[in-house]
Amino acid sequence: MDAVTGYAPLLADEPDPDATPRAVPEVVRQMYVAADRYDFVTAPDGAKLRYAFWRARTERPRGTIMLLNGRGEFIEKYAIEIVPELRARGFAIWTMDWRGQGLSARSLPDSQKGHIDSYETYLADLAAFIDFVAASDTPRPIVALTHSMGAHNLLRHFAERGAGPIKAGVMVAPMTGLRSEAIIRVLLSMLPAKPAIDQRYFYGGAPFRLVGREFIGNKVTHDQRRFRFAEAWYVTDPRLPIGGPTIGWLRQSVKSIRQLVEPSYLARITTPMVILSAKQDLLVDSRTHAALATRLPNAQVIDFQGARHEIMMETDKVRARFWTEFDRFTAKHAPLR
Repeated sequence: MDAVTGYAPLLADEPDPDATPRAVPEVVRQMYVAADRYDFVTAPDGAKLRYAFWRARTERPRGTIMLLNGRGEFIEKYAIEIVPELRARGFAIWTMDWRGQGLSARSLPDSQKGHIDSYETYLADLAAFIDFVAASDTPRPIVALTHSMGAHNLLRHFAERGAGPIKAGVMVAPMTGLRSEAIIRVLLSMLPAKPAIDQRYFYGGAPFRLVGREFIGNKVTHDQRRFRFAEAWYVTDPRLPIGGPTIGWLRQSVKSIRQLVEPSYLARITTPMVILSAKQDLLVDSRTHAALATRLPNAQVIDFQGARHEIMMETDKVRARFWTEFDRFTAKHAPLR
C-alpha cells in the first residue's frame, strides 16, 4: 500500500490556508520541502493544532516517521533538512506544532508567552494527533522521532496510554531533567501557584526579539548557519516565534518530570527506544538519561560528546553520527523493503 491509498478520502476537505506558511525565506529556499498537506486537527477541548504531512518519495515506503519537536519549535524548522533526509530514506512524515507554539492555538492572549496550564493538556493533544495519524492509511510501521519536550510527552503517553500504533522511538535529548533544576524548584516554591502568577514570564524571560540574538553564547548548537535558519523563518512569518517560558510552564514541567522519572512509571514502557544524549546540553540535564535507560526495559543510551541540545541541528560531523545511529535503529524496526 502506498502513502496516499486511503489518505485522500480521510482528508477530502480543503485544508485551512491558515496552516500554510506565508512565504519561504530565501536563505533556505533550495533546501526546504513544502508539505503535501498543512491543516489543523482539533484537540479534545476544541483548540486547533497544526500538522503537516509529507508522502514518501518511493512507491514502496518503509514506514512513517511521527516527528515531535521541542518547546518553542515549529514545523518549518525541520522541513529544511530533516524532512528531506527522512523522505530520502523511504519514510512518510507526520508532524505537529505543540499547543502554544508555531501555528497551533496559543495558550494565552499574549501569544509570546510560552505557557501551559498542565502537561495533561499536552498529553490530550498528543493522543488526539496519534489517533488522527493512526486513522489514516499512512505506511506502517510508525516510528517516532522526538526532541526534548516532544520526547518527554511521548514517554508519558507510552506510560499512561501505551504505544498504540507506534512501534519504536528515537528520543533526541529528551527532557527528563532541567539544568539548574534545583534552583528552579527553590524559586518556584516561593511563588504561589495562581494563574495571575503562573502566567508571568519566569525570571529573565521576555517576548521574542530578533535584535540582540547572538550565536555566541547560544545554548542549542555549535553550527552558526543552522542557528540562523530559525531566524529567517521568524522574519518571513512573524506568527512563528514565541518568547520565554512562563512561571506556569516551568512549574508544570518540573511537576511532569518528577512524575516521569518514577521507576514504577517508567517500567510500564516496553516500546523499543534509543536515547541520544547531548553531553554538552545547556538546557536539559543529560546526566538523567543513563538513569532513565536503566528503568526502561527496552532502551539504550548513546552519548554525543560534542553536541549541544539540538543534535539534529548541529555541525555536519555530529549530524552524520546522528544519521548513523538513526539508520542503525530503524534498520531493525522499519527495515527497507
